Amino acid sequence: DGAMVRQALRVARGDEDRAALVLGNLVRLRRAEGWPLRLSAADVAAPLRTGLHTILPGPDAEGRPVLTFHAARLDPSVAPPKAYQEIASYLMEVITQTAEVQRGGVTVLFNLQGARLGATRHLGPADVRRGIGMFRDCFPARVRRILVVHAAPWQRGLLRLALRLLHPRVAARVVVVDSEEALRRHVPAEYLPRELGGALDEAAYWADWCDRAGARGAAGTPAAAPKR
Repeated sequence: DGAMVRQALRVARGDEDRAALVLGNLVRLRRAEGWPLRLSAADVAAPLRTGLHTILPGPDAEGRPVLTFHAARLDPSVAPPKAYQEIASYLMEVITQTAEVQRGGVTVLFNLQGARLGATRHLGPADVRRGIGMFRDCFPARVRRILVVHAAPWQRGLLRLALRLLHPRVAARVVVVDSEEALRRHVPAEYLPRELGGALDEAAYWADWCDRAGARGAAGTPAAAPKR
């Protein structure tokens, strides 16, 4: 896939060895999981519509596209954790298609509102390994900022422990946002769902996004994010 090779080289700033490492890991992971090398909305149709992961309709305050994770929407009755992880991989492909984003990176927004500790009982060791491995040198993308909102006290404690294990340069990218007002300083209100203090009718927006992505992505090419 020439486009993916060019993407890997841009993300690696021309380092061919680094690009080859990431692409090799990507191929091995997706073959091991039985995923196509190029994902499409058709591969993840049912869990995609849950909105566990979405792409916001506009960029953050620094011009980066935003991939979201809404913890309370993890529904094992719809699909197993592996399928939701496949969604994250698919949407990362979608938002990193342009050279501008490949160079400038993306933002990931974790909404922990309504997350339950008991939900982790659905995660087996293979799910944890896959979740860690998916983006650890396994996909050519730059995550420049991680925003965490609505973290409960027990979640903040876990985050503090996790951040101590990360390289300081990586840990510095993680921002725990204390309020919805503070979140709007990172992401314009017009692009934020109402449940996060924004103006976006997310249910209608995401249903339309999935309809368009399903029509355009069925042949195996990631669909572009439709305009509002």
